[in-house]
Amino acid sequence: MNWFSNLFKKKTKNNTSNDNSDSEWDAFISFARGEKYFFNSEWNDALYHFDKAIEKDYKKDDIFELRGMCLQALGYDYDAIEDFNKAIIFSPNNCNLYYNRALSKEVILDYEGEIKDIEKAIELSKQDTQMNRQYNKEAIDSGFRNGVVGLYEIGILRVKSRLEFDNREMNKDYCEEQLKLIKRR
Repeated sequence: MNWFSNLFKKKTKNNTSNDNSDSEWDAFISFARGEKYFFNSEWNDALYHFDKAIEKDYKKDDIFELRGMCLQALGYDYDAIEDFNKAIIFSPNNCNLYYNRALSKEVILDYEGEIKDIEKAIELSKQDTQMNRQYNKEAIDSGFRNGVVGLYEIGILRVKSRLEFDNREMNKDYCEEQLKLIKRR
């Protein structure tokens, strides 16, 4: 009778491991569907499947990058920043994660954070890695002669220009208010 009990216990353990592999498989399927929709720019559907994969504890490290890009495309920039933060934990030397996060920081008007992220992206993009060689190739193919560094440097110029403009407009508004006050006296 003891052997029968042991046999039953082993089946229970095996069933549990099958449940785990089924769950892992379901998570993989959700991620794969999310990728399919992502690469077709179907952001809502991609986001839905990435969320399902994360709920099922999917472990692939780029899921937060892809979901962050979906959130960004849908205008959920605060959530996108959170996902890029998680992606950076998995891949702290990926310059593109910092640049993507900077794009969302631009939308929420976090200029200091945007500048810091772009500067970090520039710093990391200068390292000789396979990933950076690929990023450089893609940037050059898109018309940026200086590769990905050139793309990121344009981002820095853009944010600094925007800051100067905002400061001039604020000063202009302040001066106009002061003139109105003087005229009232």
